[in-house]
Amino acid sequence: MKKYIALILIAAAALSACTHSELEPQGYTLTIQATKEDLATKALTPDGNTLKATWDGTEEVQVYKKRYNDEVGYDVRTYIGTLSAVASSSNRTALTGTMCEAPDPAKDRLEFYYISALQNYEGQDGTLATIATKFDYCEVVTKSTNETSGDTYSVEGNKIIFDELATLQFKGKLQAIIKFIFQDATTKERIYPVRLIISDSNTRSNILEYYDNITWDYNYGELNLNLPGDTHEIYVALKATNSCRIKLVATDKDGAVYQYEKAEDVGFTPGKYYQITVNMAKVTQ
Repeated sequence: MKKYIALILIAAAALSACTHSELEPQGYTLTIQATKEDLATKALTPDGNTLKATWDGTEEVQVYKKRYNDEVGYDVRTYIGTLSAVASSSNRTALTGTMCEAPDPAKDRLEFYYISALQNYEGQDGTLATIATKFDYCEVVTKSTNETSGDTYSVEGNKIIFDELATLQFKGKLQAIIKFIFQDATTKERIYPVRLIISDSNTRSNILEYYDNITWDYNYGELNLNLPGDTHEIYVALKATNSCRIKLVATDKDGAVYQYEKAEDVGFTPGKYYQITVNMAKVTQ
């Protein structure tokens, strides 16, 4: 019953809040400084064993207000607008945008999601550029004025104002980024996949597991990548996990199938960049 009530409340909130595609012209402006760690960036570029952070000026951050609801017994989240980043060659920038409604500083926390509030890793193509554009999720959560830690804000006229020293630090990384380097386990020749399937053979295939922040649903499955077949180095963003028994199945342009399965559990730490050479066994047709 609580979930039905919650769904009704969320539907009502959605009707009164702005949509992702439309903002009311008479909204509330918000500008705040932001930084991000070396993995948390759209302009991801290899830099030794790390990835360097910059802002290219096309990035967006979704803004939600979050308030505890007594009737359902937990927080209800409402989308209120999107912030755009100013291009910067460093890891620091200004985010600015117009919110369709004003949050209540005494009751609402503000949540800032880099790219999206929904962490879905389907649709990758093996390139770092696509990960940076669509799958490099991270988040920052502020506080309401009646809480004891984090940045607070105020609403003055049509402006949402943070302290001038406040900075959103995007370091709440939600996935690891792995560079897989594929080769034949016997010949050591490079493998150029046109398709890659990543799964967890330990339990059910839950490599794709993610939690939908909006619908509260869990999603599971194996991760399928369609690739151009012109490189043996494939970049993949995977959800952070403490334990999985990773299984890789690669198909090259000639239809040859290769497989690798880890014998023991491994973990992927959020915010970490891995480079892994995978010795694949050719599957007998």
